[in-house]
Amino acid sequence: MKNSIIKLGLASTVLLGSAAGLVHPAEAHAATQAMTPYYQWKGYTGYSASYVLDKNFVNAVKYGNVTINGMKVDAKAVVTEADLLNSVKAEKMFEKNKTASKYVATQFDTFALKTGKGAVYFMEIPVQQNKVSMKEVTKAYGKASEVLYGSNKGQTETAYTVTAKNGVHTTFYFDNKNMLTKIQFMN
Repeated sequence: MKNSIIKLGLASTVLLGSAAGLVHPAEAHAATQAMTPYYQWKGYTGYSASYVLDKNFVNAVKYGNVTINGMKVDAKAVVTEADLLNSVKAEKMFEKNKTASKYVATQFDTFALKTGKGAVYFMEIPVQQNKVSMKEVTKAYGKASEVLYGSNKGQTETAYTVTAKNGVHTTFYFDNKNMLTKIQFMN
């Protein structure tokens, strides 16, 4: 009797041990898969600037994986000449009467342009004024792929662009005091 209990115990241990061994590697594999950094924001961006230097936002920008108010720039969207022309017309109409259309989307203070197929290829968000400097942005995001200087409504403006791994371009706009005013995402 004692021998059969020991044999039963050994058999149970071997059976349970091997069954657990079959299940365990799959769980370990799932837990170690890499995940692309992403960032989601819902609400007004113009009343805050904290997200701009948040490490999760910075990493998501580097991967072109930022969703603002349910909208995200599609890095693979094909933008036709007709899309551009229709977007320009729609944007002018939007500026007049604030009405969204097939080519213009707005949510809170986020503005986006879309292709005729509905893919977002341009998005602009305001940033709380006088909170984030160009020095802070360059430190957080690293070397720019492009820096442009210009004038907008009589004010000097600097545009600092970084290009994500998936090709989405994120441009930070700074006023004449080198303070961030808005961010644009485009494919």
